Amino acid sequence: MKEKNVNTTRLVPAVADADAADADAADKQVQEQEQEDHYQELWPENDPNRRHNVFQKVIDGLLYPYMGGILRQGAVLHKERKFYVFNSKHSVNSVENGSGEETGSGSGIAIPKELSQEDLYQAPSHMRAELLLDRFQMLYKQKHQELMDRLTLEEEKKQSSEKKVKKKNDRSGVGGVENNNNDDDHGVQRVRSSRKERGWVLIKTLWGVSNPGYIYAGYAQLVSTLAQCFYPLAVQYLLRVLERYPDQSVFGKGIGFVICLFACSIVDGIAQERTKFGSSQAGITIRAATVSAIYHHMLNLSSVGKHQLLMGETTNLVAIDCQKLFEVCQEGHLLWSCPLSMLIVMILLLITLGPTTLVGMISMFMLVPVVKKVVERMMAIRKKRAVFTDRRVDTTTAMLQAIRFCKLNNYEEKFLKRVHEAREKEMVWVKKELRMLGWALSMTVLTPVVACALTFITYALVNGGNVLTSSDTFTTLLLFSVLRFPIGCAGKLMGKAAQGLEACERIADFLERESAAADTLEKNNNHDDESNDGKENVLEVKNGTFTVGGSNGDQGNGMVDPEVSGHSGFGGKAEFKLSGINISIKKGETLACVGPVGSGKSTLLHALIGDVSSSESSDITMRGSVAYASQSPFILNATLRDNILFGLDYKKDLYDRVLEACNLLPDLEKLGQARDLTEIGERGVTLSGGQKARISLARCVYSQPSIALFDDILSALDAATGKYVFEQLFEPSGNGSGLLSKTAVILVTHASHFLSRVGNILVLVKGKSVFVGNWHELLSVQTEDCAASQVINSIRSSVQEKDIGSDETSRSKRGKFGKDEAASAGIKDGDDGILMTEEERDFGLSDVKTWFTWFKYAGGAWFVTLV
Repeated sequence: MKEKNVNTTRLVPAVADADAADADAADKQVQEQEQEDHYQELWPENDPNRRHNVFQKVIDGLLYPYMGGILRQGAVLHKERKFYVFNSKHSVNSVENGSGEETGSGSGIAIPKELSQEDLYQAPSHMRAELLLDRFQMLYKQKHQELMDRLTLEEEKKQSSEKKVKKKNDRSGVGGVENNNNDDDHGVQRVRSSRKERGWVLIKTLWGVSNPGYIYAGYAQLVSTLAQCFYPLAVQYLLRVLERYPDQSVFGKGIGFVICLFACSIVDGIAQERTKFGSSQAGITIRAATVSAIYHHMLNLSSVGKHQLLMGETTNLVAIDCQKLFEVCQEGHLLWSCPLSMLIVMILLLITLGPTTLVGMISMFMLVPVVKKVVERMMAIRKKRAVFTDRRVDTTTAMLQAIRFCKLNNYEEKFLKRVHEAREKEMVWVKKELRMLGWALSMTVLTPVVACALTFITYALVNGGNVLTSSDTFTTLLLFSVLRFPIGCAGKLMGKAAQGLEACERIADFLERESAAADTLEKNNNHDDESNDGKENVLEVKNGTFTVGGSNGDQGNGMVDPEVSGHSGFGGKAEFKLSGINISIKKGETLACVGPVGSGKSTLLHALIGDVSSSESSDITMRGSVAYASQSPFILNATLRDNILFGLDYKKDLYDRVLEACNLLPDLEKLGQARDLTEIGERGVTLSGGQKARISLARCVYSQPSIALFDDILSALDAATGKYVFEQLFEPSGNGSGLLSKTAVILVTHASHFLSRVGNILVLVKGKSVFVGNWHELLSVQTEDCAASQVINSIRSSVQEKDIGSDETSRSKRGKFGKDEAASAGIKDGDDGILMTEEERDFGLSDVKTWFTWFKYAGGAWFVTLV
């Protein structure tokens, strides 16, 4: 497909006025700087006064003194709440016994709160999601390009060598059948290798995102490892002093070793906490970056990229795979610190008891290949389990999204059966995975004990003169206890590392899905858009051919054209093609797209926003920003104003004009005193279909786009409202003062009675363009196609609306609603418009009943006995 998209944004509105855009950009930059300063003031380690003080910086890095105020505040609030709960219970008991009056919440005393998010510090400035996303995308593109260049070079070398071998075989007369099979095998191997390489590309990218904080955590882990390994040495020297001077005071000779033991414990504790802090901070950074990248890529996927992409798969990427990366990051430094501590302990054991310790160490290291096999088995089981997990999540999500449909049709039992069946199949593999994990953990717990016993037995049997002194015995026990941790963590770490690698490969596979062209995702350049004086086409399509279904798989991505679905069947492989599209629209012009159901009207709009594949011969030119209103309006669980602004700045004059043009002012009267600040329920459950359609329409109009695409938004409106909205927005104003006077509009509609009042008309029949022109040309057009002739004759016979001006009486009638009408709508005076309330939260320890329930489902008496 040839694309000449100039300064196009997809579903991201922009303000057309260049001066206003420059002013908004300047204001935004000032706000970002103020927000940056705000973050730096809130996060103590970003405070310049603390950073310039070296001593303060060291103390902050080791002991976190700035957390003391928050902890003290939390302790005070917790005591106040406990005191309030105690008094409330006492007052209730007094009322029940008739010995007093209730003085709890009814006395007007405010309920004390525990610590909330507002009481905590904000995240550091370098951990803001938008900055992490930019850094992630930059690094991933760089690393990915390096991978592609290397694979391309390797492929070229391979093809060159294959040509030489082929020439040699041709000269010797060797057949080529076997060579073809080998080529296929090499091709499969190359694909697998590329998938692993993409996983490592993501790992390198995440390493770049998490630096340098994760490196500092590594330094702290090194200090902690050394402190743990040298602690037994201090014990050994202290015991040797006691053995050498059994009847004498050893205060002067042993005080140094005691101080060394104390110092090792303090240093180990501080280093461990700093490692946890740095690792958790890096893990949060990685999780935020990957989640942001997944959502960003999901919004920009092309129709080919959405092929066979299930919602459950995407949900698992965010909810499970990103969480696995966070968990791996928390314990990632153990992957190298455990082998290091094992090496140090081995050396110390050889120094302490000599070569006899090799027996115990060999018995412990025999566990490694066993754990490796277990981990490989766990990886294979996890891959199979992930398939059923995706299915279960996808089924559950579909049920929740259509919960009203399920309730009205009594489909709860059917969906519940599907979910249970998917869960049962998933649990088969979960049990296998946990069984393998249980074997691995059992071996890691028992192996150090067996190794220690074998070491002592061998030491005593090798030479009868070997005597286990207290210093050697306790030192050996301490060293094996130190070795117990890395050996015990080996299985878990290898399992988590394997899960993390698999998560990276899954995320990398998702990021490899084809996204929309880069030029269609560039942000709008208002200068080029403003340079268009109205004579140049803002939207132009030449030889447009678009395909839904078939090999492109658009039906599997949730973007199926509702009109086309009847042709292909839900989930089928049928193909629908829309061809012969040749249109051009200037600023201020409106193109009405009409045709029978299933003709491809919605497909055309989906193609223009990149959700439907287009052929190579299609030539599409789009200038400026694009706004799109679908047949099913997208409504946020927020206020009505937030649904219209959709993240843009509030401009009162423009906002009021949009409300009036979309006939939303009468609805504001019905909403009570809160008016446009009234909260809308989930998916607009508190709104009618017409109200949701007009809010979606108002959102597009308020964004002031260069191109506006409306998919049959008039169908949800009654006749009077539809006429009013059409006159205000789509009918040419003539003076260029309309809200869409600088916008190229495509209006998909079945309201044929408005066609005489629009500039251009596009008629689609069975996926083909049969007419493009104005109303007068439509009246005289002749066609040999029987189906097209019937559609055109039907449009001609429709009664056309006459432009007789606006009916002020009816308009004023529509705009006035008294208190009686508001009362009939169920609105009460003083309604603040708030639907969502803060959930109640319990604090403190759980009751005994909760713990008994937990132990019951954990395994009952057997679990309690074994634990």
